[in-house]
Amino acid sequence: MSTLRLLLAPVLLAVVLVGCEGPTGPQGPQGPQGPRGPAGALVETFEVEFDVDAATEGEAGLVLFQNYDFPEITESVNNNGFVQAYYLADNDTWTAMPYTFGDESPDINAVDYTLTLGYAWNVGLVQLFYEASAPFALDFARTRTVKIVVADGRAATTAGVEWSDYSSVKQHFDLEE
Repeated sequence: MSTLRLLLAPVLLAVVLVGCEGPTGPQGPQGPQGPRGPAGALVETFEVEFDVDAATEGEAGLVLFQNYDFPEITESVNNNGFVQAYYLADNDTWTAMPYTFGDESPDINAVDYTLTLGYAWNVGLVQLFYEASAPFALDFARTRTVKIVVADGRAATTAGVEWSDYSSVKQHFDLEE
């Protein structure tokens, strides 16, 4: 008899729990509008001209740089966000920076010099620069159109976005040109 009770008790409990279903209630009110973008990320894009004629020459003649005020880069972006720069390449595609150009000698199969187009950022500031492997290489630096993407919020750094591909970033965050 005690074995029968042990078997019936779980069955009765299951029937009671499954059978406790009432009618569906009315739908609740519409919730508030959520923030734009995935998981609350605030993403903005800016285009600037990196004008080599207006740039400042750094130490030893190996660097040209230009600073830009960027109030959009806040402490929050600095601590929890992301900043990525892209330059407009000759084939009209946005290419992730930093990017290194190399020039091969026609006489031997070797790179004569490299020229890196890069960027750095901090609260309120973006710096664009060319860094050369030899002073004469800066003669080949030219003005570039650069797009800066500023993403605020933890979602910006954990979004699973391929940041080196601007078209993926644009699609993921629904950016406008």
